[in-house]
Formats: sequence, C-alpha cells, structure tokens
Amino acid sequence: MLDELFYRIFESLPRQGPGDPGSTRRALSLLPGLADDLAILDLGCGSGAQTLDLAWVTRGTILAVDNHQPFLDMLAARMAVEGLAGRVKVMNADLGQLNLPSRSFDLVWCEGAAFVLGFAESISSWKGFLKPGGCMAMSELAWLTDTPPQEARDYMDQVYPAITGMEGNLEIIRSLGGEDLGHFVLPEAAWWDAYYTPMEMRLSAFAEKYRDDGKAMELIRHLQQEIEMYRKYPDAYGYVFYVAQFA
Repeated sequence: MLDELFYRIFESLPRQGPGDPGSTRRALSLLPGLADDLAILDLGCGSGAQTLDLAWVTRGTILAVDNHQPFLDMLAARMAVEGLAGRVKVMNADLGQLNLPSRSFDLVWCEGAAFVLGFAESISSWKGFLKPGGCMAMSELAWLTDTPPQEARDYMDQVYPAITGMEGNLEIIRSLGGEDLGHFVLPEAAWWDAYYTPMEMRLSAFAEKYRDDGKAMELIRHLQQEIEMYRKYPDAYGYVFYVAQFA
C-alpha cells in the first residue's frame, strides 16, 4: 500500500528529484566534446525529464535505466511522440546489478539517483561501463557550508547520513580515478519548479484522501517535512552536479 502511494505521488510529478533543463545543459557544456555517435547511459532516469533534454541536445543513442516500469513506459511514450524512439531505449534494471558490457558508453549520466548505492559506490560500480576517456556526470546531495544548522544536521543524520561537503565528493571522484572537469550547485528553482511545488499540491490532495490511514499519513508527513527542511535551509545543503573524466 505504501509503495503504491509513494509511486502514485512520484509518477504524477514532472521530475522525480531536483533538476532543470538549464542544469542538464550546463553539465553537458563541461564535457570535452560531443561526438555524433555518442553513447549515453542514463541511470535512474525516472520518467525521463533529463533524458529528453539529453536526446535533444546530443546525438547518438541513450540507454535509460530505471527499476520502476511505469516510469519507463511514460518515458517511452514521450520519446515516441517526440520522434526520438529510434535513439532512446529503456531498460528495467537495478542500478546495482546492471548486466551491461564494460567499456561500451561514452557518458554515464545520473541526476539525483546515486544515493541509492551511495556516491562512491555508484562511481566505483558504473565507471567500468565507460570507454577509455569516457565521462560521468552526476548530481549528488552535499553540504554547502562548513557549519550547517543543527536542525539540518539532525535531519540529514536520519535521512542521508552519508552527506558530505563538495570537496568531500570531489575527493571521492579523484580517489576513484576521475578528473574533475567542473562542478556547480543546482539553483533553488531546480528544487521547486518541477519537483517540490507540484509535490506539495499532490501531498495536499493525498492528505485529504488518506486522512484516516495512519501509515499513509506518516509517508505524507515525511515528504512534507523534507520540503519544509529545504525551504528553511536552502543555503545549507543542495544538489551539486559533478562532471568527471576517467582514463
């Protein structure tokens, strides 16, 4: 029941995490060059907001991976409407158990889903899919200050204790053989426009519908708390886009 409600909430959103077309394109601009036959692996694609941006800006092919089939069905339908189905394929798979050939992609892309395995674990697991000299572009949660408020620290201790600062994530990239090509903080609008604002509207409707269901209301309150925490502390933490090249 809770899994069904969770997915009903997220299936209704334009994006399943913070991001926006401008940030996707800015990350692409940090790459050393885009070949005509670029092969991209888009991991944790959700319903494919960033996949569509990648398809329009780049050439070549994209393999979009998620473990929730309705997201993939939504993405496939969008690509068909946009005339991009020939360049974009979808695959239902666990991000930690990808049965893909090594050294077969020029670019591994992941917006907001590396937390599923952990930032270091994701890079370690996925860099083997890159061709020599290939690149990885990932957005990851990070502290934006050395002295975050205690309330924000306490919250992250509960929901994402692995969070570190930008330099900590850059050190992870370097320790795993990556060369930093550039990184930047996603703007606050990337959290609100296509993610938190529509989510708040959905949560309000679901709270009315499930007001007598204790477990459903617990999930709704958890997501509302997440929104309120970011509303209070947007300068303390955020998503950072990292683009790195691997030999």
